[in-house]
This record gives sequence, C-alpha cells and structure tokens, in this order.
Amino acid sequence: MALGRISTSVLKNIPCRHASALFIPGNKATENYSFLSPLLDFDERFADVEKLAYQLHCRKISINVHAIKDSWAFYKSIDTQRHLIEVQREELTQKIKQIKKANGSIEELKTQGAILRNDLRIIKEQLWQLEETVIVNILNLPNDLDEKTPMEPVVLRTQGRRPAGTSRCHTELGSERHLLEFLEPMYYYLTNEAALVELAATKWATGYFSDTIRVSGTDFARDFVVEASGTDHTDPRASFLLEHSNHDDKVLGKLHLVGGSSLVAFLSMHTKQLINPKSLPLRYHSVGRQYIPTVGNTDSGLFGVSQSTTVDCFTLSKGLEVTSEFSRLVDVLTRVYDDLGIHYRIVLRAAHELKPWESLKVSFELWSRHRQQYVEVGHLATHGNYFSKRLLIAFQTNTGRDYPSAISGTVLSVPRLIGCLIEDSVDFVPSVIKRNIVDVL
Repeated sequence: MALGRISTSVLKNIPCRHASALFIPGNKATENYSFLSPLLDFDERFADVEKLAYQLHCRKISINVHAIKDSWAFYKSIDTQRHLIEVQREELTQKIKQIKKANGSIEELKTQGAILRNDLRIIKEQLWQLEETVIVNILNLPNDLDEKTPMEPVVLRTQGRRPAGTSRCHTELGSERHLLEFLEPMYYYLTNEAALVELAATKWATGYFSDTIRVSGTDFARDFVVEASGTDHTDPRASFLLEHSNHDDKVLGKLHLVGGSSLVAFLSMHTKQLINPKSLPLRYHSVGRQYIPTVGNTDSGLFGVSQSTTVDCFTLSKGLEVTSEFSRLVDVLTRVYDDLGIHYRIVLRAAHELKPWESLKVSFELWSRHRQQYVEVGHLATHGNYFSKRLLIAFQTNTGRDYPSAISGTVLSVPRLIGCLIEDSVDFVPSVIKRNIVDVL
C-alpha cells in the first residue's frame, strides 16, 4: 500500500495555535507525560457546520469553520487507513502462524509484513503531523452556545433604585477612612472595618449553601487542566505561570497559580474520574482566593485586583438536570443580593461577552458611583459537557458512559463588593454583614 505526501490544502486558513498540554501527539509522547487524552468526538460538533459558523459569528470570532471541518474529515480518512493497515498486519500474523505449523514457506509473507510495517510507520508520522494542527485547533474552538444566549445583553431584573450622584474613587475614600491601602493590583491591603467585612461577608454568603459540600481546592494546577478549562496555558495574561516550579516541568508540565476558589481548582478535583450516577448532582461551594493577572487599566482599584477573596459554587449534573440546577442557583444568588438591601441588577450576557468555555451566563452587578457604570460582583455560567469530555469526567449508564454538565460561578467577589460599598456611603457595611462581624471577632 503506497502512501504519498499529505495534502496541505485542507489546512489552509486555519489559525496556528499554541502547543497543547491537554492533547499530546504521538511523536511528543516520549518528551511529555500524557495524563489523559480528551474525548475526540467532533463529528457531532461538525454535523451542522452552518450552526457552528453562526455561533462563532455571534461570539465575534473569525475562524474558517469549513476549513477546520475539512481538516477533521481528512484526519479521519488517514486514521481509517491506519486502522486498515493494522487489521491487515493482524491477519498476516495469523497466516504466518498457520503456515509455520504446516512447515510451509513464509518468505513472501515476511516481505508483505515488512511493507505493511513501513506503510504503518509512514502513516503514523502523517497522523502525528496532523494531530499537532488539526486536533489542537479543534480543541481551541469555543463551547456551544445555549439557545437562550442573546445577541445583546438583557437586563432580567433590577432591585432598588440606582444611587444618584457621583463619588470619588473607592481607593481615595478608603485611604482617607483608613479602610484600604491600595498601591497596585498586586499589592493592596484591607484594613480596620474593611478587613472585618471581608471575613464577615464570606461567612454570611456561605450560609446560603448549607445544603452543598464545602471544599478547599488546590491553589496550583497543571497546565493541561488550565488548558482544559478553556484558558491559553501559555499566555501570561491569562494565568500566573510558575517558572521552574520543579525539575519535572518539561515532562509533567508547568504549574499555574489559580487559587483554591477557582474554576480550575474545582475541575482538578474530578479530572479523569468515574462518578457514581447516584451521586449526581454534585454540588460544591468554596471560600478562598482567585488569582488572575491584571492587564491594561491599573486605575480600576479593587475592581481589577489580581488576588481576590471569593465565594464560588460548582455543580456537576446529568444533562436533563442542568436547566433546573441553573434556575435553582440563580434563585440562591438572587436571595444573596436581595438580602444585601442595596441596588443591583441581573443581566443575561450576550454571546460576544462570554468566555470561550461559557454557554450561558448571568451576571449580578452593583453600581459604581465613581465610574458611573455597573460592576460584576457575581455570576453564574453553564458549560454543558465541555469540561467533562476534555478531562474525562464521566458517569456510568446502562449503555456505557456519559459526561456530566457543569455549572460554575462566583457568588461574591469581596474586593468588588467592598469597592462599590465604599463609594456608595460612609456607613458602607450592609446590616446583614454587620450582624456577622461580631461572630468573626
């Protein structure tokens, strides 16, 4: 079976992406340890290529979807050839065993075996070359959009009256009132009453999640989990990368500082795990840190810090349960913000505002009197089985395995909450949080 060179026409106009830590091509297997291989079931994704192209248009992402689909079809055709050769080799091996038993000549069969072995080597090299481009580019496609995601943001609910007038920035007011010492996004301190609010607010907010499991995630994660979450693990603007974190970096991958209350920390808990279906839905919440590099405007104060204390939630459920789980969580967060007793609004985010891993997102926003705009203090997002297929998080069914859908969100970002509260009034602490300050002293 003679094999020619790979035609590169199907790869034309496909953007070249960073090297993958999540999917390790066969020719890189000796250099890097592969923790897992994500589920590569892209046929369903490309079944309706016009729908996919429309979703990318809604996200304002410019990608030649037809070229990527063609490259996937080409990859599959080469992989089919590989499978056929392996079948032929197996059949030939059985023939050789039978002829040996009959004391017959196997010289001609050995020649055929050498040809098939050489053909298999060539085709594997072709597949490895394709894997570095085709598979990586498909893995970089964003998640499917939920049909309820709008083209423009929609205000779902507004509570209370928006504060009138303007205010100075919370960093100035906080400094004057000895509540905040802000030097830069990487370097700030909450002091006196503001420091107590940080402790009391997290204690108060977690009270709404008494029926879920509280966890303390790892502050660090390997780059393949970061990539599986939809983040570019090579981009220093996307996550904090630890250089030379250990002597096995080249083999095991880099470590990233993400924070124990981050989405990546939740995902790390269940990576490559088979979950008992009777345990679903799995509901978690956490209190801890989130670490996100600050890029661009450094005048945002607490609204753009690199280290935040947050209360977060995460749910894994069967596909049919996602809608009810999401509605339940929206109701919980609505009670949280209702009880604050201040003005806020709930916004259904537009497609172009979503992160690549989000299908549907609802934001909870407070008003900044200084910036004269709303600031997202909390959010909830659905992800379908985007994460579970990439990280092999599965549950057993009667017919095999299925992959749970994920919902994640930040219930409360404490720095953003405090920033809005300081700008709103001198007596900036809501009564529901004041009642918890006594308990944390």
